[in-house]
Amino acid sequence: MGLIARDGRALPLQLAGEGAAVGTHRVLVLNAARSSYTFTGIDSAPVPSLLRGFSAPVILDDDLDRHRSARAADSTTPTPSAAGKRASGWR
Repeated sequence: MGLIARDGRALPLQLAGEGAAVGTHRVLVLNAARSSYTFTGIDSAPVPSLLRGFSAPVILDDDLDRHRSARAADSTTPTPSAAGKRASGWR
C-alpha cells in the first residue's frame, strides 16, 4: 500500500512508534476482522493506494467517496513525471 499526496507524490510511510519512514510503499498484514494503522508525518489528507500489485479478487469496504475509492484501488505506482496524472489499470 501507499499514500498519495494531492500533487501525485508518493508520501513517505512512517507508522506511529517507528523512528523513521521506511519508504513510500509497504505491506500491512491484515490478520484480524479489524485492523488499525496510524501513519505520522502526513500534513494533509492523502489518497490511499491500497491494492498495489494485488491480483486476487478483493472486496474493499471503505468510507471513501467514489472518486477516492477508485484511486485507492488503483494498483499503479506514481512517478515524479506522472505527478497529477494518474493512469488507472482498474475499472
